[in-house]
Amino acid sequence: MAPDQFFKKTAPSVWRVLTYDADGIQFARGSAVVIGKETLLTNCHVLAKAKRFVIKQDNISYEGKLQYLDVERDLCQITVRNLNAPAVPLGDSDKLVVGQHVYTLGNPENLELTLSEGLVSALRQDEESGLKLIQTSAPFSMGSSGGGLFDEEGRLIGITTLIHRRGQNLNFAMPINYLRELPARSAAALARRSAALAAGAGSSPVAAQGRAPVGDRPGGRPAPAASGYAEVNDIDKLLQVAPRARAGYESFLSKPQPRAFAIAENGGWWISYGIKPKDPAADPDPAVRAVPDCETFHRRRCTLYAIDNVVVYKPEKQ
Repeated sequence: MAPDQFFKKTAPSVWRVLTYDADGIQFARGSAVVIGKETLLTNCHVLAKAKRFVIKQDNISYEGKLQYLDVERDLCQITVRNLNAPAVPLGDSDKLVVGQHVYTLGNPENLELTLSEGLVSALRQDEESGLKLIQTSAPFSMGSSGGGLFDEEGRLIGITTLIHRRGQNLNFAMPINYLRELPARSAAALARRSAALAAGAGSSPVAAQGRAPVGDRPGGRPAPAASGYAEVNDIDKLLQVAPRARAGYESFLSKPQPRAFAIAENGGWWISYGIKPKDPAADPDPAVRAVPDCETFHRRRCTLYAIDNVVVYKPEKQ
């Protein structure tokens, strides 16, 4: 499909997202793609801390409601009553190949409906060899989060999510096939959150004090010592050193122990958990795996931030 034909067909299905705080002040923006009747897909970080949000195109706006959320994969499904906009066809992100031509359509820097094109640059895999991120040379910027990555036939194959600021034209989208698991993962996440709120900081006095019991660490290693920088649930303190790690850290807090969270100097993050890593030669302790895995993925220096229920991060002295 030629670029002009693609734009004419797809533009009615890509909307701006504007979020508002409790005082009605607009404080963030992004994009969303219509995937069904009165239903759109966006990034969860676009909606973070919002008390309400609207979708908008030209001078038309609608109130939206959150339907499903998957913070770990940064995908949120929203519903909008009375929205009369066509749904885009869905592609199959498992069938993507490096080098194929793609389009992006979003709202970067508040510039409504900006079209760009490029290639699938790489297909980044997770620890289980599944597709984790689609890397593309099609450029996008802030405000395009939640926008669409499309194949040449106009099928939605990903949701544009993040860019590597220190690199050049390194752009990433979440694969559309994550949508298949979104309702179930959303229900599971909400159940974990409800259980965590009911249990407080943990199910035992030791956990409530923010310490993992001695002997719970793989290999019989002693429990980690808290650095005193923050309590494990204090996300605001994390954001002072890793402003873009909220979604990752919220996911980390939902993981079973043993677990570890590392932050990269480029703003990235990494979660390791469980005692059965994909690589049988790797250490069973997530606290040992987290930093090298983080540095391999981000190609930047990483620092261990938290282990189990304890923050171990110590700010560097100025």
